Amino acid sequence: VWEEIEQPVTQPVDENLSEEDKFYALFTELDRASTEAFFEANPRYIENGYENINMDWCEKKDDTGIVTKQGDKVVAINAQKDLMIVKIQRKSALGEYTGYLAVVKDPSRVGLGLCKDMGKRAGQRMPELAEYNEAILGINASGFIDNGDAAEGGTPYGYVKKDGEKLQGAFGHGYKIIGFDAEHRFLIGDTTTAEQMVDAVEFGPAFIVNGKKMDELDKVGSLQPRTAIGQKEDLTVLMLVVDGRYQGGSTGCRGVDCRDILWDYGAVQACNLDGGSSSVMYYQGRVINSPTTSTGNKDGRRLPNGFMVK
Repeated sequence: VWEEIEQPVTQPVDENLSEEDKFYALFTELDRASTEAFFEANPRYIENGYENINMDWCEKKDDTGIVTKQGDKVVAINAQKDLMIVKIQRKSALGEYTGYLAVVKDPSRVGLGLCKDMGKRAGQRMPELAEYNEAILGINASGFIDNGDAAEGGTPYGYVKKDGEKLQGAFGHGYKIIGFDAEHRFLIGDTTTAEQMVDAVEFGPAFIVNGKKMDELDKVGSLQPRTAIGQKEDLTVLMLVVDGRYQGGSTGCRGVDCRDILWDYGAVQACNLDGGSSSVMYYQGRVINSPTTSTGNKDGRRLPNGFMVK
């Protein structure tokens, strides 16, 4: 991994810039004109300085008016935690789908969070899982093994590594080992690559490897709720969740659609995570997407782990 790309380095922000200019130098994805117009209309968000912005409109029906350079609506900016959240709305010949993309500028904040009793019967729903791991934001990661007829979510499917300790071996079946190394680079590989990782899980398929789009995505060719994770060359982490099964009117999407969204935002590495009724994004105390579960639980199903932002 990374072998075809020059070693990435997070570029420091010029300390001689004003706080406002530092903000835009960090959040390079923002369209500056629309962001400035929002703050002019809503000055309370910058009254404590640009470094303390915490704007959260995830559930509001009104638009912020802020858009990214890719044209998507921005629904949250948290400068203290170096992240923002973008609402994804797409149309294709197969239908319309919606979701959320978290853009995390500081990769050191991202890691794997485990459920309280991993390997035992019951996992945790995302709000419990995130709170247990003291995270402000989280998405689901591993698939899991059902115990009999009950999908209790406590036992992850395949390889798991946390804080450099291997907790479970690989299952194979063509899946990849994915995770972060000590330098916060997102790696995609096999059990040999996993030796470099600090936090890792097993899933797939890979969407983008070393700056190259993957095309053999037939296994994720149906319209489903989906979760994916990627990283830009400057080490910004991208965390994507797309709703489906007509929750909120969203049809779901294909793996290629997730790939292309992450590609548009500059991902040079990206991989599919568990989808379907597992797809969930948590932010600041609640689930912000619309998970699909047989019980209709708004917090989604029980999970063994997730990628978390502290």
